[in-house]
Amino acid sequence: MLLCGDTALTRDEPLRSVIARFKEMEASGAYASASFFISMHSANTENTYPMVVLVPRNPQDYDQAMETAGICYGNI
Repeated sequence: MLLCGDTALTRDEPLRSVIARFKEMEASGAYASASFFISMHSANTENTYPMVVLVPRNPQDYDQAMETAGICYGNI
């Protein structure tokens, strides 16, 4: 995985563990997608921040997905 288009960071913690966890989530079948990205990474701004997006397969799992995304975000 490349972040900002030029730096491979998947071997560095904590991102390494976060991405491994996302792969586990997708493999479990509970999530259609588990993603991480840095918003506005190319902008000349102080408001660059990480974003966690989890898409549950079942709508009734939305609250659990939000809680899990919050935990993942707190580990970045």
